[in-house]
Amino acid sequence: MSTLRQDEQDEMEGTQMIEQSEHVGFDGPNYIIDAELGIQYDPETGEVKPEHSWELPDDVTELGQTLGERIATGEARLAGLVAAKASWTERINEMFDARINQTRRAVEWMRTNPAHVEPLRVAAELVRANTGKQSATIGLVKCKFTKSRESLEVVGEAWAVTYLEEHYPAAVKITKSVIKSIVPDDIKALCNDDNPETGMRLHPAGETERFEVI
Repeated sequence: MSTLRQDEQDEMEGTQMIEQSEHVGFDGPNYIIDAELGIQYDPETGEVKPEHSWELPDDVTELGQTLGERIATGEARLAGLVAAKASWTERINEMFDARINQTRRAVEWMRTNPAHVEPLRVAAELVRANTGKQSATIGLVKCKFTKSRESLEVVGEAWAVTYLEEHYPAAVKITKSVIKSIVPDDIKALCNDDNPETGMRLHPAGETERFEVI
């Protein structure tokens, strides 16, 4: 009895994950009902419709039980889809990367091989001599002459910074930022609306409270 290759197994699992939601029909022109999760969503955008597709129980414990089961199901499906996507992406990259690199190098080789470039350069020289144009089309190949632009190379960073600090400080970039994690408590205590000169505002722990379902 033959066994599935790992990539075939991953593909099957990914397909099963995608098909796992029980689409029992459409609600209106855009929304699909996912009975397993008890939601309605737009298949194009993934937007979830605010209205429930299941009747909420009056008992809060029953609500917590049902909701917990559906959240767990959704998280399991999400993890499976993410893993399946990663597996597919890895295989696609492996399939195409080598061909992309080979083709890119082939195009670059055709553009830079001296056996191609030299006769084209001679022909373009004749065009420039006759027309004064810096570009030419030889057959279907476009080519041009370009002059190098002025550039300044920093060959010794420390020396260059020291020299410019003395002769032209504006050319030296100094980056500064606040390390919030080491600001002492006595300074934090001053970071409020009464001391705008600090440029900071302290938000004490517990200042706000948020409730969320996890």
